[in-house]
Amino acid sequence: MIVNKIKDGYVIIYQAAHGLLASKIASHLDKALRPKNWLDLQQAVNYHDDLQLSFSEKNHLSKNGIPLDFTNNKDQITDLITRMDRLTQQALRKSGLIFLMTIEHLNFLNQSRIPKSKMLRNFFEQQKVLQQEMMNIYQLTKDDVLEKYELLRFCDRLSLILCKNEIPVMGRELEVNTSIDGKKYFISGRKNGSLTVKPWIFEKEKFVLNIETRILNQANFKSESYFKNCIENALPVIQKFHFVK
Repeated sequence: MIVNKIKDGYVIIYQAAHGLLASKIASHLDKALRPKNWLDLQQAVNYHDDLQLSFSEKNHLSKNGIPLDFTNNKDQITDLITRMDRLTQQALRKSGLIFLMTIEHLNFLNQSRIPKSKMLRNFFEQQKVLQQEMMNIYQLTKDDVLEKYELLRFCDRLSLILCKNEIPVMGRELEVNTSIDGKKYFISGRKNGSLTVKPWIFEKEKFVLNIETRILNQANFKSESYFKNCIENALPVIQKFHFVK
């Protein structure tokens, strides 16, 4: 989950909601960028962070009862592999292309940990035969897969910037990443509250995105079960983002 501190508590965003926002970003990309099997790829963007919030698999509170943002919640390797296996199996049930994108994303997220863990190296090594089989079925080269993944990576990063309220003020630019077509992208805000991305990569000259958030008005929580109950009973609050070329 994504946790943003506010004066009297927290704004919580499910990672599945972040994935949906990333998919909405993908839906506005210029049509010239949309490759073959576009719907599968857009579903992969939507799916890439699903199934991450599981109270049965990991804690979501610090020792002081403070909600943990996903960036501060470091999994044990065994728990991480269990969840990655679940994600990849679920992806396979939808589409081999979604599986390929999911593996690429998991590899990207864990690139700093893989050299230090034999278990992680073994996990990704075991996926290679299946990856090659899916690439053969979809008639894709490794470069094709990476090109498609760059679309996901752009949408994922832009969605995270929006979810974590990282847009700079005073018209300053923030780098999104270097991704689609090898280009470097930047986001900035305007005085009227609208946002823009340079270079502009979208089909329309303006559009609106939205995401559901949950607002919890307390500083800490006495238990995981109590925290889970608070989130599940909080009604969604819609946050909107206006993009203009």
